[in-house]
Amino acid sequence: MTDPAFGAAPPTLGAELELSLIEPDGRPAPVNAAVREATRDDSLTLEVARFNLEANLTPVPARGRPFTALAAQATSTLTGINATAPRHRGVAAVPIGTLPTLTPTDLTARALTDLPRYHALERAWSRRRSVPFDLPVGERGLVRAESVAVQGAACSWQVHLTVAPHLFHRAFNAAQLATGPALAAAGNSPLPLGRPGWQEARIPVYEHGFGDRGSPGSGARRPRAGFGPGWMRGGPLSAFEVAVRRYDVLLPEVLPTHGLDAPCDWPELGELRLHLSTVWWWNRPVYDPRGHLRIEFRALPSGPTPLDMAANAAFLVGLTLFLTAGGRDVAQELPFALAKANFYRAARDGPHAPCGGPRRERRRASTEPEPWWRSCCRGPVRDWRCSRWAPMRPTPCWTCCTTGS
Repeated sequence: MTDPAFGAAPPTLGAELELSLIEPDGRPAPVNAAVREATRDDSLTLEVARFNLEANLTPVPARGRPFTALAAQATSTLTGINATAPRHRGVAAVPIGTLPTLTPTDLTARALTDLPRYHALERAWSRRRSVPFDLPVGERGLVRAESVAVQGAACSWQVHLTVAPHLFHRAFNAAQLATGPALAAAGNSPLPLGRPGWQEARIPVYEHGFGDRGSPGSGARRPRAGFGPGWMRGGPLSAFEVAVRRYDVLLPEVLPTHGLDAPCDWPELGELRLHLSTVWWWNRPVYDPRGHLRIEFRALPSGPTPLDMAANAAFLVGLTLFLTAGGRDVAQELPFALAKANFYRAARDGPHAPCGGPRRERRRASTEPEPWWRSCCRGPVRDWRCSRWAPMRPTPCWTCCTTGS
């Protein structure tokens, strides 16, 4: 990462879109393998539950109209699935954070997709937790869960932003702070398993789905799924070191050369990358042997439409860039505990969540009846020419993605 050629390419944006498959009556359809085969779409992969698919969208240049391009790809993917899937009992693909028609019986071990990785995760977790385990749903409800297939109830729109190594820690910290307001605006899953819950109930469902934690955001037992351990200090290598030190190996495997990718110009580090893929922070640093680092924004929900997802991504990425501009590091301005509290308040309360921010934005917002992050939205982010999504949505916060340049 100290080589000047590493991470020197122009920045890109990519995304992974997790989808639920449903029957005509809205119930989950456990036919992901058949639908994937029917579509013959190589961008589709099988997700953890048999009623889930994931579409891996092609990365696009960050300059120009990246969010328009991602929305077009998502639309094309959904159109392709829904044009093919009706041959399989009228099945349709639905982008949503948590499918409200799911019931506990849909999330048992029988729902697990038949792939080696998911069976390995199932075995690994069965060795480190009691089964069944408690899964919180609704405001005060609990159900007994037995399988990592419960992750099928948590579908995300995961956005990937490549960042130069020397900028990475500042951009990553900005992403941590920006995620709370973005999640507050984007939440769409208040009915986990048909019960009233958090505004974005996908968050506690996902975190408890691995069965290794206490209350959401509590930090109990160094959970592998959560907001992360603290601000990034000392660059991306420090984050990888933290992940190795704090978490034991969940999937012990020695990979052959080129085990994860085609031959690349940079070290593959396959075992490290496999380990990092089993540490589920809501914002995750990613090393790619094709020669770059990425921030993986994992907190945004899937759905409800490609336009919504593109606007949510534009808001989150735009606010991240704003908070990184001018050599700024928000880790020097406020405690990590505040960013973490913002995140869980946003998941619980949605747009009404109070989100604390840096002093300079709070001062600016104190003279106006609006949250601190909305005042950021009127400032220019001059690094890129992003799509102008603001006119597409009535809510003022979407103006964050307008560059003004």
